[in-house]
Amino acid sequence: MNFFTLDSRSLPRLLLACALHAAPAGAQIVLTPVTPPTAAPPATPQPISPRSTTSEPAPRADLPAGWREVRGTLRPDPARPLSALPPGTQATLTIRDSARPDTPLVRVSFPVRRLPTPYWLNFNPARLQSGHRYTVQAVLTDPSGVTLWRAQAPLPTTTRALLPLTPQPSASQPGTSR
Repeated sequence: MNFFTLDSRSLPRLLLACALHAAPAGAQIVLTPVTPPTAAPPATPQPISPRSTTSEPAPRADLPAGWREVRGTLRPDPARPLSALPPGTQATLTIRDSARPDTPLVRVSFPVRRLPTPYWLNFNPARLQSGHRYTVQAVLTDPSGVTLWRAQAPLPTTTRALLPLTPQPSASQPGTSR
């Protein structure tokens, strides 16, 4: 007896339902439409980013075939330790194309109370265009949306990568000298 038949119309709804079910309370997941790339990204394994660890983490069982995963920890800067973040602080992690920085490829937001805090991003590499540079950006904002801390690093090119990010105070934050 077949209770569920997967077709091309139900797949996006199934993926969205899975993403919403796995998201922490208060998380915001934004899916952005993309145009198909003109050329497929290279299928050959790429070297691990210098900011990644020397080995890939174990694959997640629920990661769709062919997808990539970037995970890590938002950690405090030892030179600027944080005892606690203001109540209502939000972390927003995005993957951005350097050619279109105003249009995030992936964006995930979640509440954060302290650092270090873990994060992970899953994405379909078919959305990447060959020859473009991509970055992972983390932004911590207060409840009114003012940017407090930010970090940015190149998107690793491996299937599964660990990418620790150390946010620095925003230049617009009061009391900073940057």
